[in-house]
Amino acid sequence: MLTSDGSQRPNGHTQSKTACGSSQRQLIAVGCFLIGALTQGVVSATSTHGSIGFDLPSIAIAHPAPSRENASNDPTTECITLAMDVSVFLPGQAADCVDHLIVRCIPRDTRWQVLDYTPKTETTSDFAAPIEHKQLEESTKSGGVSADLSYAQLASGHLGAEQGDKQSATVTFQRHAPVQAHITSGTFQRRSGVYFKLRRSAQHILEGERRFDLVYSIPAGMRGGLIDVQVLAIGLGSSRSPWDGMSLIADKSGRGRHTSLHEDHFVVAVAKADDAEAQRLASQLAATEQHLRERSQQAVTEDLAKPSLSQLYRHVAARLDWRADHDRREDGFQSINESDDWVDRLVHGSADPYTDRAIAKLPVDVRVEALRYCDLRRQLSEIRAPAKEVLALRGEVAPPFDE
Repeated sequence: MLTSDGSQRPNGHTQSKTACGSSQRQLIAVGCFLIGALTQGVVSATSTHGSIGFDLPSIAIAHPAPSRENASNDPTTECITLAMDVSVFLPGQAADCVDHLIVRCIPRDTRWQVLDYTPKTETTSDFAAPIEHKQLEESTKSGGVSADLSYAQLASGHLGAEQGDKQSATVTFQRHAPVQAHITSGTFQRRSGVYFKLRRSAQHILEGERRFDLVYSIPAGMRGGLIDVQVLAIGLGSSRSPWDGMSLIADKSGRGRHTSLHEDHFVVAVAKADDAEAQRLASQLAATEQHLRERSQQAVTEDLAKPSLSQLYRHVAARLDWRADHDRREDGFQSINESDDWVDRLVHGSADPYTDRAIAKLPVDVRVEALRYCDLRRQLSEIRAPAKEVLALRGEVAPPFDE
């Protein structure tokens, strides 16, 4: 458009497009700034404890329980004992921030019942011996009479009397030193699961490997099974959500509050010591799970290598992790049913490989591997001893037509 002096003036449409483009760039810049501000605290809070690690073997070998622990006389059940070796790695400041650990073992089959477990509840004290207390009581009484006599200058005399009484008593007794529990353990879910809580003290550390022995009563003839193991680190630390400071339940005293610093879920395959077939299924199940996790991590790496706006949104949402705090149960553990990781949902039995949307988008070979994992899990859970062996465990004899 030409002006009165012959120069060209930009039309309104061009100005509108320029203003619109400038506004979009400003909004993007403000958005990036807010994203950086929100995630900075989250990254700094999680980087301190992000390298906490838990580990345990993926297979547990079950042995027949000793006769002294076989308190059940039910011929339809048998007793097994197995060990869970949990390793804890607390690097850097995490060793000072973690106050206690919680380990929970829950069998998939609700027919499994806990008969015994170790370690049991134990207490400790910062004092090496009982506290000795002394009380000293002392009382003194004294009295005296004195008189001087004189008779002119011929004679003089002095008469005096004094009496004293002193009593002292010492009372000594010992008091028990104050104690605190550094290990607490017990059962839950009607003795189907067992938990262990380990606290840090001046004489006990949390880092390292610790063994937990479990004795279960299982249906006679069962050769394998699965146990879910959850490990949680609790301590004083910053929350992962930047809005917790505005929460009505936040600690306003400035001393911090106990929160979940790290949590891991494991699935342990159980097989009897004298059962080669069950051990083979357990080994294949563990290898398949490891392969699925490797493929999932590879897909995430390839996905991040192709940056996009949607990827940025998902990355920011994962960093903020609001649902991790809102979906956490009262006992501190996070529900795995709504996990964004399809492998976790598949391994813990909350995802159907035929209907899950995330699994349906995977490559064909990965979907086949997921189906194979579910098949191995079913075989290990349902594998049973022959009828003759079950009858032998019950002390019965097979009828002639079973020959």
